[in-house]
Amino acid sequence: MEKLEFRKYDPRVNRHVLFTEAKMK
Repeated sequence: MEKLEFRKYDPRVNRHVLFTEAKMK
């Protein structure tokens, strides 16, 4: 399992938020 963290701009909160994704390979 790979843990991926990335930032995405969320227009709903008008700021950059940190997302954490768990990917199964």
